[in-house]
Amino acid sequence: MQLVINLDTLRIHGALNQPPLQAVSLIRGDTVPLRLQFATGGVIAPLGGGASIRVGIKKRDDFAGDFLALQTAWSLDEETYSGPLNLNTVAATTAIGAAPSVSAALGKAGTGKRLSSISVFWCAFF
Repeated sequence: MQLVINLDTLRIHGALNQPPLQAVSLIRGDTVPLRLQFATGGVIAPLGGGASIRVGIKKRDDFAGDFLALQTAWSLDEETYSGPLNLNTVAATTAIGAAPSVSAALGKAGTGKRLSSISVFWCAFF
């Protein structure tokens, strides 16, 4: 999954000159290969030295809660950061089993149902 994070607006895009994403499609239990790029002033460039990137998924409005999935290790190729986001975690499975509203959004474990209305949000720290 290719994502461009506009550092001027803090919005996430599928490509530099596309509108911001309103949602992403994920499948529970998958490992999603993430490719991140960062843009400022309409130009894609790597982050400055000392920057760290964390991309995670939490339940909506549960800011103090645990991440359902978290990616912190990245490789950099030119201006693109790559790393896998594992959606088959104990935290995700526990959340699905504990909350019917999350279960409905994420689908049942092992079914491979698409996460069309996922009740979580993306976090990016850099």
